[in-house]
Amino acid sequence: MTRALVVYGTTYGGAGRVAAALGAALLARGLDTEVSPVRQVGGVAPFDAVVVAGALRGGRWARDARRLVHQGRDLLARMPVWLVAADPEVSAATAHRLAPVAQLAEMAALVDARGVVTVGVPFPAGPGAFGSLADAVVAAVPLGKLRAVPAWGSGGASAGRERARLRLVRTASDAPATNVAM
Repeated sequence: MTRALVVYGTTYGGAGRVAAALGAALLARGLDTEVSPVRQVGGVAPFDAVVVAGALRGGRWARDARRLVHQGRDLLARMPVWLVAADPEVSAATAHRLAPVAQLAEMAALVDARGVVTVGVPFPAGPGAFGSLADAVVAAVPLGKLRAVPAWGSGGASAGRERARLRLVRTASDAPATNVAM
């Protein structure tokens, strides 16, 4: 089973909304996806890909997100990782053209991140939001031919933790899926 973690560090809630939208985009592409605040993540080892999101304030990325990257750098460096910065001082229309702030670039180098994305706030909503990033995550993890099957349980929010769950099962064909890269 292929599993993705979208984890976020936030103070004001903006990064949580970005993480939820990213999680929904990954879920729509057939990945078993968990969206969770950094403080509630037990570890990244059970996952095949990790997206770490956090808000930018004064050129500094969310402390929880930085701490997760520093503490998990050895394991994160061996898996596909993306870093996402939600910047309230940048418009959604121009955010994609920005180079990452120095601190985020350092974090990306520390774990050999596959990509760094700056998102303006408010970010574009809807089913197409974060499509390119979600496609890149799907392309980076090993997938067989899979189909989505609803998982057991409610899949709803519990104890302040947002969760989106699907279970992936192999279809009759053993042919690998074709994935689109970013």
